[in-house]
Amino acid sequence: MQSQPLQLSKRVFHILQVTQRQLYEKKKGEASVSPRGRLSAKEFNEAYQFVVKFLSLKKNFPSQYKSQQPITVIDCCGGHGCLAYFFLLLQKTVTKAIVIDPAECKSGRKVLRETFKQFLPEAEGEEHVTFDSGRIEERLALTIEENGGPNNCIVVGLHCCSWLSKEILNIASTQKVGLCAIMPCCQKDFTGGNLKDFSKSSKIPFATMQDVMLAGWLEGRGYQVRIKTIDPQITPQNRLIVGWIDCEKENEDALAEHVSKLKLAYIRAHAPLNNT
Repeated sequence: MQSQPLQLSKRVFHILQVTQRQLYEKKKGEASVSPRGRLSAKEFNEAYQFVVKFLSLKKNFPSQYKSQQPITVIDCCGGHGCLAYFFLLLQKTVTKAIVIDPAECKSGRKVLRETFKQFLPEAEGEEHVTFDSGRIEERLALTIEENGGPNNCIVVGLHCCSWLSKEILNIASTQKVGLCAIMPCCQKDFTGGNLKDFSKSSKIPFATMQDVMLAGWLEGRGYQVRIKTIDPQITPQNRLIVGWIDCEKENEDALAEHVSKLKLAYIRAHAPLNNT
């Protein structure tokens, strides 16, 4: 038996195909819609799997993200907003979605709006997803502040190119956003070639190495970090980095227990040998 999210995804995908065909078909006497900004099946599947893998970790998330508290998802470089729509559809606590992206994918937005509105509660006086055409480095911190602050927002990004993935996590972690997730792409070597040389000599794929380094960097900023992968047949850039700030007491107690055990192990390792 298929899971409810998978069944729902198939229904959405079917309606997406129908809606897209209706909107893009050339009609007699009418100009066809420009393919610029058009939504592809690949992008749809990437966004869906991103959210499903993200939600597979939800038992670990801070308590405010598991309660009935309304949460805003901020989709960075989200284009037509497919990822934002899937968060609204599959994550019950997400009641508002904002896409920050200077690029305007108008035709893709129209397809998604017509498709997803059949599955989402009626929006009161506004669209389900709103779009901000500002730059990430100028708008992200302000958008977090304008939407209830860092504990009321989830910052996400799907295939944010090159340095943008780290910049998004840098802004989110500086603002101490409680939960964020990034699937990087187009990784670059900003060391003058050193990292690519190491990648070749160690036989570690460069993109994989960069993503693991980014996850480690985020952990160093005080986040609990996990890495998930989606189906590589959909995209080879399939590594999802999820980070959250967890200050709950049980985790502090667990850390104290680990420190205590480490001290005991150190004492035993350095204890003087008994002469026999």
